[in-house]
Amino acid sequence: MENLRELSFEYAKVKSNELLANVIAQAYEDGYQDGYKARESELAVKLLDGETEYVDLGLPSGTLWSKNYEKEGNEFICLPYDMAKTYNIPTREQWDELYENCEWSFGYNYDNVSMMFCTGPNGNVIQFPVFGIKQPGGTVLKWRHCIFWLNNKMAVDLSKEGDEKNGHGYPNDKVATFHAEISELFPGYALPLRLIRNK
Repeated sequence: MENLRELSFEYAKVKSNELLANVIAQAYEDGYQDGYKARESELAVKLLDGETEYVDLGLPSGTLWSKNYEKEGNEFICLPYDMAKTYNIPTREQWDELYENCEWSFGYNYDNVSMMFCTGPNGNVIQFPVFGIKQPGGTVLKWRHCIFWLNNKMAVDLSKEGDEKNGHGYPNDKVATFHAEISELFPGYALPLRLIRNK
């Protein structure tokens, strides 16, 4: 009987930890969504008014990618997954096509913002500013990475390998030093919004 009590106690401890973790994660996600819900209608109008510039990169599928992340004024629009998925964000297949068919380089734009440039087979270019993950309170995680949502709860994490020694940007060299990781990310994180469109 004593053994049964011990086993029951251990089982209850594990289950209560899981329950607590789920409750905290849900509260964290709800906090993100509540912060953006107040502006949801405003964002929808902004994104659907034809201001987004799409670029034909000469991809085999003909998919057009937005030239940059969506902005409101000078600020990137960062959304948690449940809001981002209501827009036309890329699929995993569309991302794979982009990554495999384009050339990647690192540089700075005219505002001296570090970014990765993606040059399509036809020579046209789109930009991926290095931005990271926006957290509540303004903290940014992985600030030296380009991270954005795909439409299956996955995120692209595009980074430059070997940059950890250099605290002030990346060396400007070839695609071989780039690393793209696709992974499941906490859906409450606010990531910059990248849109695509079919021809």
